[in-house]
Amino acid sequence: MNWRALLARPSAANGLPRPEIRFWLINGLILVALYLLVVQPIRAALANGEDALAERRATLARYASVAAQAQRIESFAKGVAARNDGGQFIAGDNDGLVAANLQTRLKSAADGAKVEVRSLQALPSKTAQGSTLVGARLEVTGTIEAVRALVRDLEGGRPLLMIGDADLRSQTNIWGAPEGKEPQLEAAIDVFGAAAPRSSR
Repeated sequence: MNWRALLARPSAANGLPRPEIRFWLINGLILVALYLLVVQPIRAALANGEDALAERRATLARYASVAAQAQRIESFAKGVAARNDGGQFIAGDNDGLVAANLQTRLKSAADGAKVEVRSLQALPSKTAQGSTLVGARLEVTGTIEAVRALVRDLEGGRPLLMIGDADLRSQTNIWGAPEGKEPQLEAAIDVFGAAAPRSSR
């Protein structure tokens, strides 16, 4: 059988290809159209879905990492608060109570040193090495020894306090202290302390 003659022979007078060839051409075009219109969009959607799923998994992993850090920080804060039994930090459930507790401590130290409190006022808090320090200014009058005892008590007692600034002035006039009285000092002392860590509720 001569296949070349069959393929080369036109199917009609107008020169169109044979019906078998037309069948395969039409079916091929339909398959290409189906691939481009149906299969390719489905494959693209699946690929996009996999990318979105991978992105969601990465986001979930980041959230899990943050949650683990938060739990670690929370447990650390609880441990520090438990270790504050020695009173190293100023206790208080909020900033107002911490400031009030600091002022109570300063008044108690002044009474113990036998100095006269002229003024006691809160100072703006400040940050040192990532820790918030609460402050107060204590203005007192007393003898040199009494003021020295006050400073020793503040820097050596509990909670741990730090004197940020001190202004000392003599109350004695140019002729000296009256006979039988010790020279008096006016002292303005800025004191700062760290608040005890509070666990978030």
